[in-house]
Amino acid sequence: CVPKRVMNLNLTGSPYMFGQYSIEYTFLNCSGPVYPTKLPVGSSVVRCLSEQDFTAVLTFEKEAEEKLVKEGKCHVTKRVVAPLWWRGFGYGFYPMDMSDVLLQLSWELPGCGDCVIRGGSCGFLG
Repeated sequence: CVPKRVMNLNLTGSPYMFGQYSIEYTFLNCSGPVYPTKLPVGSSVVRCLSEQDFTAVLTFEKEAEEKLVKEGKCHVTKRVVAPLWWRGFGYGFYPMDMSDVLLQLSWELPGCGDCVIRGGSCGFLG
């Protein structure tokens, strides 16, 4: 469940960083069942975070968030900036269920030039 990991992900102190397509996502908790086809554009159910008495929803559209909250059925649980990716990303396709999205991370190679010239070995610790 990538969305669950993203909610508490902290890359500080790691060699990783978010990929270039990071945007703000809002997690909402909606009481009862929510049908994906009834959600505003830019919103999806996250089944892996949902339970019988509530549905987790993820949106990247501010208007969708406002509509869901205004209707009184949902409340914001967390906002995160992350580079989520899914098949069809960038082509107007938005999945009905965000449980299987991917997280795009990148890293920079360590600057090993001086160490290698001196005959040492170089790499990340841990």
